[in-house]
Amino acid sequence: MVPPNTRAGPQPAGDEPQADAVRSVDSTLSVILRRALKEPRMSSGYSSHGRSCTTPHIRSAEEGGALTNSLATYLSEARLKAWNDAIDERHSVRSYQKRPVREEALQSIEGLLRGFSPLCRHARGHLVVQNASRLFTGFLGPFGKISNAPAAVVFAGEFHLPRYMEAVGYLGEGIVLEATSLGLGTCWIAGSFSRDRTLARIRLDPGWKVVALTPLGYESRHTTLGDMALKALAKSDSRKPLSEIVTGLPRPRWPRGLKGALEAAQWAPSARNAQPWRFRVDRDGVALMADTGDVNLNSMKRLDCGIAMLHFEVACCAAGITGSWRFPKPGIPMIAKYRYA
Repeated sequence: MVPPNTRAGPQPAGDEPQADAVRSVDSTLSVILRRALKEPRMSSGYSSHGRSCTTPHIRSAEEGGALTNSLATYLSEARLKAWNDAIDERHSVRSYQKRPVREEALQSIEGLLRGFSPLCRHARGHLVVQNASRLFTGFLGPFGKISNAPAAVVFAGEFHLPRYMEAVGYLGEGIVLEATSLGLGTCWIAGSFSRDRTLARIRLDPGWKVVALTPLGYESRHTTLGDMALKALAKSDSRKPLSEIVTGLPRPRWPRGLKGALEAAQWAPSARNAQPWRFRVDRDGVALMADTGDVNLNSMKRLDCGIAMLHFEVACCAAGITGSWRFPKPGIPMIAKYRYA
């Protein structure tokens, strides 16, 4: 059973908006992270039957310390397979059916709100399960507005700490892939939502801020003209070719399965479908950079790169390319490097 009083519901009529109770776990985030760094598995509520990897001791001149073991250390093979399949199935959904999300699906998503890997530190999800559509606004009036969403997840980051945006993208896309695998529609929303209404529905600790949201629900059977126009405007079905976003070793020297992992990252969602990531294939791993080199720690490009990091790592696990992410030393214009085991 999942503990009660964890979801943000509607405000009492006639009262001032108050922060709703949000699901928490018994142990604090700091305890989870300490255990994750000392033990081979995290206490995430899910058994792990995947491959683990040992962290290499040799570092390049760019790299800082190792961050995690392989994602397969923290998630089961079944969940990793479901997420890998969901990468191909995921698409942005703005119109939903007027029916609630199944309780089992909500419980599955709730289990991920505090993270599923040490890479999720500095990020957190908050589940809103009633009147979720009120959180969203349109681009121009009703144009592009989320309609009839029965639930939503609010993604927040610990903004005074470095790389919180990458953490929000990584955690948030895990929840998006989980929702997709459960037959739910999602859509990353980083601008067209009411911040005041959102803050009235969740409880944020000091030092945390709302970064983005996603609606949750079952996709409407009827696509609106606004949805079609927005999809065409964003060119959601197009991606930059690998030749434009990947440099480094020539393709014949890539490990088996790496092309598929890069393609998984290539199809990650991003703001305005800008695809602001670049990859460099080295002998010992794959470096991820923003397209403009060094970027501000609050840049949305870091959020997008965090999303791509998860896509790439999930596909690497599926291909048997074990490794771990490392963040660079200060002053190095790189987001992170996936170092082979």
